[in-house]
Amino acid sequence: IDSIEELKSYDAVVLSTGCSKDRELDIEVKSSKLVKPLDFLKLTPEVNGKRVLIIGGGDTASDVARLCVRKGGSALLFYRGSFENMKAQRREIDSALKEGVKVYTRYVPKKILERKAIFDREGKEVEVEFDFIVPAVGFERDESFLKNMGVNPGKRFQGKIFLCGDLFIGASTVVEACGDAKLTAYEVLKSLKLKDRAWFMLDFYIPKKENIKATGEIEVEAALCQHCGMKVRS
Repeated sequence: IDSIEELKSYDAVVLSTGCSKDRELDIEVKSSKLVKPLDFLKLTPEVNGKRVLIIGGGDTASDVARLCVRKGGSALLFYRGSFENMKAQRREIDSALKEGVKVYTRYVPKKILERKAIFDREGKEVEVEFDFIVPAVGFERDESFLKNMGVNPGKRFQGKIFLCGDLFIGASTVVEACGDAKLTAYEVLKSLKLKDRAWFMLDFYIPKKENIKATGEIEVEAALCQHCGMKVRS
């Protein structure tokens, strides 16, 4: 699809490409040894015996660090906050430490020049040398392709075009993205005059009844089941 005119040929178009753009560091970066996190994970450079400096504290940073160790490299993970505030899942961090990843906290990046990173560590300047550096500081939505097609990235519904999930709300959780997808699906059906098919917007929750005569947990839960009885035209 090359233009918004081609998109308009459909009855409805849902754009849900997520946050696919690597967020860049907001500091001076001049290094030919910088590798983006997704590039590192897909096409890992030769890191055997090399020092790889990873900046970030999320799951992606942890994935990069663990892969580096498995490839024979030395993974040094630097995070600007405290250990307790790292965004990666705790089991990911624990596994990374067990596998040999070295974690340094409260290191705020200030400048990256070729093979040297300069950090501020509680008021003191610290220099760290590396062979490769991977800034894994999150992802953001790529608005460029939307603007190129004339789609307003700040407007959820625009005619036949619907923005959904992280592409509209920004980086979020799976639960939030699924909730947004549900809302978008409803708006699409409504625009097509098929609102009666939006069965997923109904609340089928039935409070647990008291004094249910059942012997086991499965029977008790099964007693709550109820078919909605709705008929949908196809």
